[in-house]
Amino acid sequence: MCKCFHLILFFILSNFTFSQNQYDLTGALFIDDVRPISYRLIYDEQNGQINGYSITSIGTNFETKSELSGKLDGDSLFLNEFQVLSTLSEEPISNFCFIDLRAKLKGNKKKQFYEGIFVGRFLDGKECASGKIVFTNTIKLEKKMKQVQKLQELIIDKKQDNKLVKLVSDEIYEVFWLSDKFKIHLWDSSLEDDDRVTLIINGVRVLDNEVMRSKKKKISQTLQKGTNIIELIAENEGKAPHNTTRVELIDKKTKHAILSQLEIGKKVTFRIIH
Repeated sequence: MCKCFHLILFFILSNFTFSQNQYDLTGALFIDDVRPISYRLIYDEQNGQINGYSITSIGTNFETKSELSGKLDGDSLFLNEFQVLSTLSEEPISNFCFIDLRAKLKGNKKKQFYEGIFVGRFLDGKECASGKIVFTNTIKLEKKMKQVQKLQELIIDKKQDNKLVKLVSDEIYEVFWLSDKFKIHLWDSSLEDDDRVTLIINGVRVLDNEVMRSKKKKISQTLQKGTNIIELIAENEGKAPHNTTRVELIDKKTKHAILSQLEIGKKVTFRIIH
C-alpha cells in the first residue's frame, strides 16, 4: 500500500546525531483502521541543506525507497520526497504518494522531539495524504503504538455491527430499514486504481461513471415506503481485475459493511425495505 489518506505518523528518533551531520530516524505510520506501517529516514545535512532517502513498509512486498531533499533552518526541518529509487511493489509509479513535511524541534534538553505536519501528493500534484508528524524516542513510540492499536481495535469492533459482506456480480443484498433516511458511503479501501461506478437509487441516477477514491463518497436520500432499489454498476475494472468498491449502508446507528467485486457492466442490488 502506498502512503495514503488521513493519518497520524509517529517516529522513533534513533539518533539525532548519528554522526556529525548524518541522521537515521526510524518509526511507523499510523493510518485509520490499518496496522502501523514502518517508515525510516536516512539523510545527510551540510550547511542546512539535506539530501537522503526514506524507506516505507520495511520487510514487506511493498517496501519502497524514495529519494528526498530539504533543509534545516534553525529548529525547523523541511523534507520532501520526489522520486522512487527502488520498490518491491508492482504498482505503477503514478499510484505512489510522495510526502512533503515540515517539523519543529520542541521539548527541553533532556527530552527533545520534532513535531509538525505533512502533505502527500501523487506525481501529478493531487493530494493523497495529510496528517501530523512526530519524531520521538523508542520507548515512547512503542507505548504509543500499543495505545493506537488498542484504540483501532475498539473502533473497528464498534464500526462492524455486521461483519464485512462480500458481494459479486448480480447478487442481491436485502435489509429491513428503520430510519426514513438512507445513507450510503462508497470508497476504494485499497489502492486507488481508477475503478468507476454508477449508482442508481429508485430509478434515479445519483452517480454517473464516478471514480472511487480513498476518501469516502457520502450520499443521503429519503426513502419511500415499501421497497427501495439501489443499484451499484461497474463501469470498468480499473487497473486491476474486478471493480472493487467498499460500501457502507447506514441506518441510524447500524452500519452494514459490504465489499463489492464486480465485472465490467455488472451490478449488485441493495433492496431496502422500509
